[in-house]
Amino acid sequence: MNQNIDDLISQLPQLPQLESKKAEIQDSGGNNWKCYCCGDKGIVHPHLARLVIADYDASNNNTPLPLCHHFSECTPNWVAQVDVDNRFDRDICENLHKINLLQWKKHSEQCAVSINERNQKKIKDFTSCFGSSISVESQEVF
Repeated sequence: MNQNIDDLISQLPQLPQLESKKAEIQDSGGNNWKCYCCGDKGIVHPHLARLVIADYDASNNNTPLPLCHHFSECTPNWVAQVDVDNRFDRDICENLHKINLLQWKKHSEQCAVSINERNQKKIKDFTSCFGSSISVESQEVF
């Protein structure tokens, strides 16, 4: 093999840059829940229930499930078959919805930053292996 890396690179076709088709990121940070209190399941997420009931234990089968009252659609049709806690009124569920929505937004932003940092490191590592024979433009993921 008498070819060097620069010769091999020069043989690669030069393709045009495609236009970005960025997905619309909803307020939900990419998630499509209508209700962040229960994730559209009708039962308040355990980590949120613990904000209202400090010793709430979702793994205890004797603990009634906290029913979400944020939207009327949240209540599942199977709820009559289980023991539920109806103390989580609309105001509580609205606040839990807002809290979890903000947590999702923050998490999504942190993920985007992490992905961008990881990609920048990969680009830097890749270009350092091949020296200045290649140029790579950095682009953000989102």
